[in-house]
Amino acid sequence: MAATKTVTKLTTTDAIVRIVATAAADAATVDLQTDLKMANETIGADQTVYITAVLTSTNDSIKIQRNSVTVSDLYGNNQFIEAEWTLTDQATHDIITTFTGPGTIVMHLKKVNGYNTPFEPATFGSYDNPNAVGS
Repeated sequence: MAATKTVTKLTTTDAIVRIVATAAADAATVDLQTDLKMANETIGADQTVYITAVLTSTNDSIKIQRNSVTVSDLYGNNQFIEAEWTLTDQATHDIITTFTGPGTIVMHLKKVNGYNTPFEPATFGSYDNPNAVGS
């Protein structure tokens, strides 16, 4: 069965993703190309996303995998892991979370590369055409 995934915050540099499982073997995938892309962003060649903080609430365990490689196993007794470390393993691959029982995980993700935001300055230079976008 699939866990419920919600992107609770999304900016050009950060994302907060909350995943809630109601049963054993629930899983969810955070797709770097669709879940973390803002409407005004374009996708570059490789998306690179680091996991910078994790909050869990479960009596069982939660496994975080990227590219079929386990990057973290989190075990019961509510945990909050922040700063002082960043999970950079397999950072260009989707994030898959698998639960062994009911629980919640909240991940703070740092968008490092591969998300291009168009930028239009508010003021124009002497050689810019203020009537043409991108000039």
